[in-house]
Amino acid sequence: MGDGRHTIHELIKLKNEVRKQNRNLKECLFPTDCDVFNRLIREGKSLDAIPSDKEVVILRDESNISHGGDSIDYTDAVHPDYHEIALRTIQSIPGLHYAGLDIIAKDITEAPTKDNYVVTQVEFSPGPISMYPWEGEAREMAAPILDYYETVYSF
Repeated sequence: MGDGRHTIHELIKLKNEVRKQNRNLKECLFPTDCDVFNRLIREGKSLDAIPSDKEVVILRDESNISHGGDSIDYTDAVHPDYHEIALRTIQSIPGLHYAGLDIIAKDITEAPTKDNYVVTQVEFSPGPISMYPWEGEAREMAAPILDYYETVYSF
């Protein structure tokens, strides 16, 4: 997000300084090598550009947490029909009891239709880093999974 004063490169450095203070994100910094910023390059911008105040600058097509992407918790805002989509998706894979789903949606708060979302990945072993979002409420992931297995397998 631009501030009208700093270059994109300076904004990356500032964001990385904040991430270094977060125990869960300190190893997941934005890269500073311009070669990885395919979106920025494609749009004809450089790291020396100064984006205007509140201007959103997209650096790369890939924006996962391990490469500097921000995890934002939308759990309470997600349209409830996505819950059913998640359940059906997981249940369609034999032997899978829980998973992390990556869904790209035009607006996750609106009801899903055949044209406004796609499930892009089913992760059989989702990483717990999503428990610690950059924005939003931290969620406990491990306990419900362990509780499930304890109930199913009667440990």
